[in-house]
Order: sequence, then structure tokens, then C-alpha cells
Amino acid sequence: MLWAPGDCGVAGRTPVFSESDPVGGSALPHNATVITQGFYAPAMAGMYQWTAELLHGSAVDAGPTACGDEPVNVIKATPALSSQPSAATVGGPMTDQARVTGGANPNGTVSFRLFAASDPQCAAAPVQAFGGVALSSGAATSPAFTPSIAGTYHWVAAYGGDANNNAVSSACADEPVTVAAATPSIATTPSAGGPVGTPVSDRALITGGFHPTGSVTFRLYGPDSSGCNGTPAHTSTVPLPASGPLMVTSDTFTPVRPGTYSWVVTFSSGDANNSSVSTSCGAERAVITAAGGVQGISSGVQGISTPGTGSNLLGALVVGGLLAVAGGLLVLLGVAMRRTTGAVQPSR
Repeated sequence: MLWAPGDCGVAGRTPVFSESDPVGGSALPHNATVITQGFYAPAMAGMYQWTAELLHGSAVDAGPTACGDEPVNVIKATPALSSQPSAATVGGPMTDQARVTGGANPNGTVSFRLFAASDPQCAAAPVQAFGGVALSSGAATSPAFTPSIAGTYHWVAAYGGDANNNAVSSACADEPVTVAAATPSIATTPSAGGPVGTPVSDRALITGGFHPTGSVTFRLYGPDSSGCNGTPAHTSTVPLPASGPLMVTSDTFTPVRPGTYSWVVTFSSGDANNSSVSTSCGAERAVITAAGGVQGISSGVQGISTPGTGSNLLGALVVGGLLAVAGGLLVLLGVAMRRTTGAVQPSR
């Protein structure tokens, strides 16, 4: 008979395991060895007690042996602990999850400690500690922590154990997690194009990231740089403001050639917590047209002849005037003109 811890010799208690095995024959060899045929898997740790007695029929011939003659110490089981930290970005939440497997139906809690990027050996105090997170279906997840510095952090998860399971913990090197730099966004607003001689500029607003610092560089590529390769036609770099909306405007540039120009804007991070980002070629275009003037109208009028004379008329066209030929007469409404031989000239 096998008695659970604390039950042997206590009235009213029953053994957790009992078995009767034949010794053999009518003679009772007192030096016989009998081994149980069955087995028992203890459900809890502690000091168990075996007792044995010799029966002849239903009568007890010897025993039972005393409690304490055959103690068996059932030690705690040692479960396994695995963990999976979440990905992390500066300014965003990060967590750790621990899973406890094996052992003897482990219950209890898990504690979590997070060590800074500057402490790869986990020797200093953690930057964050969470204790008493209860296991649920064998797993526990830490509350979230928000890192403010990029780098490689280390989680350490520790299962506290219970009556039947030993405590287990991960090691410092088991759970590195790289906190990545944040990635800001660039929103741009280029000025409109126009004829040659029109000044152009670009404006950029930096959003997102984690308190970004640094500068913005504006590059304007000319019509011959469709892939934004080579030397830009114009470059200007503007530092980000220290506070308020992170909006900056490029210096102005006056194109001297018509064609399609392309802006490329680059944010260069001034700290380790933000990544540098750039717009793509062709995302911002400024179309510069040829110089102004009304097409199809020249500064002089030639080839007009007075009917009946064959004389060529040369005259100046005045904006707002109306040129008409009627009955061999040249009339310019709004402008007094006089006729001379072979030409029309304004009167003085």
C-alpha cells in the first residue's frame, strides 16, 4: 500500500495505491521478494510511505510494516519555459509572452523583467519589471512597455513554480529584441510651374516618427534628368524647427529652360530614434513652359496689299485696335493712321 504525504497512520485515510500479489505455495518463504505488478503516478510532490503486510487467506500473518519504514520522496517536476517577445519600434508598445510546458500541470505566475539596450548582461536594474502575471492555459503575457530609445533590449521571464513544479527562468541572452527606429512620413506641396522665369519652390511637412530632429534637403532635377540622376539643378537644405509643426520650405529657384522638373525631398534624421526617409523621383513635378506671348501674332503685319494698286501695306498692329480692309482703304479703328506710298504709317 502507498500512502500520500501525511496520510500514513492517520485513521480514516485510505492509501492512494494498493495491490495484492501472491507469494507462492503453502509454505511461506520468509526471504521471498515480491514486486508490485502495477504502478502509481503521483499527482503531487512530497514524502510518500509504503507499507506491506503478509496475508494467509484473510488473516494477517505478518505486518503491516510501520510508517516510516519505506519512505519515498517524490520531488517536484521541472517544466520547460519558452518565450516569444513581440517586435518593437521606438514609441510603440512591446510585450513578452512566456509558455510553461511539461511538469505536473503547472499553475502559478510568471514575472517579467526588461533590461535596457545599454545593459546586454542584464546586470543593472531593469528598465521595467512586471510581476504576478497568472498562467492561463500554460501561457502568460506581460503588460506593454513603451521604449523611448532604439537598440537591443533583453527580456527575462521567470515562472515562480507551485507545489508540484520547480521554478524556471529564461536567461538574459535568451530573449533579445531589437527596438527599431521610428519612420517618419513626408508630405510635400510644390509650387505651381509656369513660363520660363517663374520661380518655383517646395514645402515639406514631417509627421510621425518619435520626436524627430534633423534637416530636410530639397533637390530639383531638370528636364534632362528623368531618373533624378546626376547633379540637380537646385539644392537647398533646411533644418527642422525645434517645436511646433515640422514644416519647412525650400529656397526658390528660377528655371531658365522649359521642360518638366522633378523634386526629390529627403529627411535626414538627426538622432538614433528616427530613420531617414526620402520621396521618390517623379512624385513631384513642376512644368515650365516656353516664354510668354500670344502665339500666331507677330510684331508686324506684312503681305497686305491695297486692292487696285498692288501696293504693299506695312503697319504696326496696336493691341485693342481693329484692322480692316474695305474698298481699297485701310482703316484702323482706335488708331489714326495715314497712307503713304507703299506703306501704312501711324499719323503723328
